[in-house]
Amino acid sequence: MKKQLLTGCVVSLLLLSGCMQKYEDTGILRIATLKGPSAISMAPLIRNSRNDSTVHYLLFDEPLRVRALMLREEVDIAVLPSTTGALLYNRGVPYRIVAVPVWGNLYMLGPSGEQWSWKKAAEKRIFLMARGMTPDILFRYLAVRNGVDPERDLNLDYSYPTHTDLAQALAAGKATYGVMGEPYVSMILEKNPGLDRILDLNTAWEGMWEDNLAMPQTAILVHNGFAEAYPERLEKFLEEYARAIEWINAFPEAAGYLSDSLGIMKGPETVARSIPWSNIRFRRAGEVKHALVDYYRIFYEFDPRILGEKMPDESFIYEK
Repeated sequence: MKKQLLTGCVVSLLLLSGCMQKYEDTGILRIATLKGPSAISMAPLIRNSRNDSTVHYLLFDEPLRVRALMLREEVDIAVLPSTTGALLYNRGVPYRIVAVPVWGNLYMLGPSGEQWSWKKAAEKRIFLMARGMTPDILFRYLAVRNGVDPERDLNLDYSYPTHTDLAQALAAGKATYGVMGEPYVSMILEKNPGLDRILDLNTAWEGMWEDNLAMPQTAILVHNGFAEAYPERLEKFLEEYARAIEWINAFPEAAGYLSDSLGIMKGPETVARSIPWSNIRFRRAGEVKHALVDYYRIFYEFDPRILGEKMPDESFIYEK
């Protein structure tokens, strides 16, 4: 019965009120993060938590696992795509965005030496992860901005619904074109040297705006109950996290070995190579409100369902 309830929470937000539980203060800081740039950026904090019984990190491969914990209010701080965070907020899940750690790490992989052309995109079979996830939404949005109707003009394939599935397909040569994020991109290129980054979706995004608007792809979300009960503890976490990100970028090789030893991602050299491509930098949500609002507005205008049929109000952005 519990398994059925959890599945219902994950698959549909229509039954959200029935899946949510009252927040419980356990005295332990519970942090759910995603394997990839987010967990890599937290590697020093995860290492330190091994000797701290008051902090517990949970690492997951896919956002749905994190979202399920948020629906049950069983985590204090969570990492998710920022559009998913806004969707949950609009559905009444009591978490707000407190910081942005990843500013776009998505790339189109294709045959090495090939130059990407939107005019010739219709000739290709392009693999994307689950429909409605950030890589899919961003790619389709860029297509429209470049005069291409993704539904009519492109051959989009969603046969590989997770990061792991699509990464394995590209690495094995079962897929030739696919949109992936780091560090999976670096892992794929190591296993399949016939592929390369042929389109930087992050640069393409920034190039559309006069002020080179960066893409606040990933969000750090905090539960309202924790933020209200422990503002000093939240502030300490944010300060330590900012320092961890500085260290990751300054010492990518060491970060690679640390991530490998913690089980975040295997292959220290691969992780180290991925860091410069991951656009990991810490910014508090209040400092980048303009970028967040514009980002959400763009996705809302593209498809209101992405954010739950409305823009998140100003309270979604946590400020001290």
